[in-house]
Amino acid sequence: MTEQPEAEAFYTELFTKSAGWSTTYPNAEEARRAARILPLLSQVAEEHRARDARPLQILDLGCGRGWLTYIADMYGECLGVDPVKAVIDFAKTRYPHLSLKVGTAEDLLRDGHGGRFDVVIASEVIEHVASEKHSSFVEAIRSLLGPHGAVIVSSDRGELYERWARRGGTDQPVEAWLTEHRLRKLFTLHGFRVIQHERVSYDQPELSLLHRLVASKRVSHVLTRTRQQWLREALRFLSAECQVWLFRLPD
Repeated sequence: MTEQPEAEAFYTELFTKSAGWSTTYPNAEEARRAARILPLLSQVAEEHRARDARPLQILDLGCGRGWLTYIADMYGECLGVDPVKAVIDFAKTRYPHLSLKVGTAEDLLRDGHGGRFDVVIASEVIEHVASEKHSSFVEAIRSLLGPHGAVIVSSDRGELYERWARRGGTDQPVEAWLTEHRLRKLFTLHGFRVIQHERVSYDQPELSLLHRLVASKRVSHVLTRTRQQWLREALRFLSAECQVWLFRLPD
């Protein structure tokens, strides 16, 4: 299954031509997500090494141009999959040594990859899946995982969607943001248990007064001088635009 023409054109432009989203390295927003995702992946890798000598099998689902696939591959063997052929072709020119494939979770299952992976990473993907397909998306992830399987999910927080849209946020072809409550419930209904929950702040002052305070260098300076950095971090967590979860299948 491939993306619709509108979506193919959008993601081809974004990941192969856009200055901020076509680099070999993560941009500032991606780097902040990576700072939350990688400790979770390290945790999964350590637990895997304690019980199994084989390399950790990782799937970067919806890998885009492959920057996260490149990093995750250091933890074991990572397959990057994306439904847009032009984007995968572009990723192969940037990372010729990586395993990169055109397709979706359903395509992998049809090709016999059920139960193959120890961990699936789905970073900024589920909110761009139509709402009516969220359940089947999570079920497909579950079917791709083997025993002790884990999934790391990052997604924009649905609690902020209306505010983001009113401030002129640019829609992708599908914008079906989930609240944290909804995303957690979706995965637990499919048999996953919550291991860890994190958030990522992008410092977007245009969203609200709270976001302006969090992004303010003056406020940061005052809180640092008064040794109240904990307060700034608490405000950053409250206002964070992105949610990150580590889920596991039952042992």
